[in-house]
Amino acid sequence: MRLEKYKEANIRFIQRYTYQYVIHLTFVMYNSKSKKINYYIPEEVQRQSINFLLYLLNRKMFGRNYKKNDAYLKGFIFREKKELADNPHYHILIEDDPVFTDTSKPSFETHLRNLLHIPRTPTNKKSFHPAGVSVEKIYAENGIIEYCNKRFQLNASHMGILSIGGLV
Repeated sequence: MRLEKYKEANIRFIQRYTYQYVIHLTFVMYNSKSKKINYYIPEEVQRQSINFLLYLLNRKMFGRNYKKNDAYLKGFIFREKKELADNPHYHILIEDDPVFTDTSKPSFETHLRNLLHIPRTPTNKKSFHPAGVSVEKIYAENGIIEYCNKRFQLNASHMGILSIGGLV
């Protein structure tokens, strides 16, 4: 019961913002001996890969001086991992920003798709599985925040905030 109360409060807090996109981001799992995918990418490497991807996206969307101009992607990120052997994936809610309406530049989704291949693991393998990545424009909230919070935990290890320096 206590967990449900905190989960509801967390959802109400996140609902205070307006979101433009939800990204579903899946990591590749490699087998070290074959080309089959089943090698688990450690959590710290996942975090570094996400932060590098956010850095690249911020530069594309807001320019290389995005930090100086205090303009960056804002939102929340949710980690989902069902079982120990499962490959974790992430749901990222991106807050609405006027930069998304600039038709003179490629779209947010175009930038994301073009940058996915750049973040690498320490063994120089691609971090993200292109087939496991989707970008959806949010027209109405319709339960997306509840969906992202389905693995809610009291220690908040399932969730982070997007900041100017990346994932917090």
